[in-house]
Amino acid sequence: MKYILLTFSLLAALPCAAQPLLENKTLDNWYVSLHGGVDAQATHTKVFSNLNPLAGLRIGRHLTPVFGLALEGDAYFENKQAHPYGLCVGTAVTSMNLSLLGTTNLGNWIWGYRGEPRTVDVSLLYGFGWSHAFGTAAFRQALTAGAYRRDYLTWKMGVDVGYNLGPQKEWQVYVEPALLYRLSGDGQEGDWVGMNLNRATLRLTAGLIYRLPNSDGSRHFRVAPLRNQQELDRLNETVNQLRTDNEAKDRLLADKNGQIAEQGALLAAHDTLIPQQQERISQLQRDLLEARSRPTEIVVDLHGTNLQPSVLFRQGSAAIDNAQVPAIERIANYMKRNPDAVIEIRGYASPDENPDTADELALRRAEAVKKTLTKRHRIAADRLTTVAMGASHGIFGDEEFNRIVTFNDNSR
Repeated sequence: MKYILLTFSLLAALPCAAQPLLENKTLDNWYVSLHGGVDAQATHTKVFSNLNPLAGLRIGRHLTPVFGLALEGDAYFENKQAHPYGLCVGTAVTSMNLSLLGTTNLGNWIWGYRGEPRTVDVSLLYGFGWSHAFGTAAFRQALTAGAYRRDYLTWKMGVDVGYNLGPQKEWQVYVEPALLYRLSGDGQEGDWVGMNLNRATLRLTAGLIYRLPNSDGSRHFRVAPLRNQQELDRLNETVNQLRTDNEAKDRLLADKNGQIAEQGALLAAHDTLIPQQQERISQLQRDLLEARSRPTEIVVDLHGTNLQPSVLFRQGSAAIDNAQVPAIERIANYMKRNPDAVIEIRGYASPDENPDTADELALRRAEAVKKTLTKRHRIAADRLTTVAMGASHGIFGDEEFNRIVTFNDNSR
């Protein structure tokens, strides 16, 4: 038992480098292994002249890049040798051993997991098992008469040295030296051997592992991508912009709902529904549904130094919709390509907006665009000027298209 405690003490002393991993599902990271080799008594025997052939199957799963579990079954074959107690076994398969093993990948534990298996892996194997001895009826009768056990508890310790190959390192060939201890003795009264090397076999096996495909098509754990502070800042900026857009949409919806409620109150006061008022309500409802599907960019054919990208606004609002961001980005890219350019940002209000606040609203729209260019796109403020054109300078026949900001390059 002291050897078992020593094994776990050594494992606990090793460093562990944690890595953030993508989701690991129940059916991921399984593998199947076939192996074969020889074993012999660890002491009091001529090893090379008393080798016994064995073959086995192992099915396992990597719980993490470091630790895993495996179920292993081995069969030991007749090689014309007698049983250790001098009895003739008499069957082709002399015994079997079934073990539940823990595995520890030393490379991933000590140096950390890199996102894929290393070319060479070294792993520890350790765990309890159960062995059963076969034999002819005469053999079994002789064991019973001598009070010897046919079933006994085992403990296995070994080291796998494997070489990974394949496009996704789905195959591994490995060599495994190991010791298999018979813990429960021969069955005599008070006979509990524990981890006694005199009751152990020395094994040397070689095998082939096949890693089954995971749910994402890979054959191993995948490391989650880390984001730097710049990416987090951009994501936060996007979230804040989306919140601003939602607030603008809420205000627009409130305005439309207020207009609908006002029209409804007028109809109720007159105790009738006038056809023209019904049409007005229907139009407002259609405007509400179409508010989110407005064109994201309007191209106007202006002469001289006017630039084509334009920014549309909702009625009575100076908030920039998310759909208008590409137009501002085009202006920012133009100014970066033309470092001498000086842009005049012209804000407009539509004739159907409040004429008393049209100039103020037009200026606020221009200032909102200027703030986006300076804060988000790092355009120098001294290269931008804002002008309020008011509602009297409408440039389109449709009232909604006059709620606009245009750009003029004064350096040309």
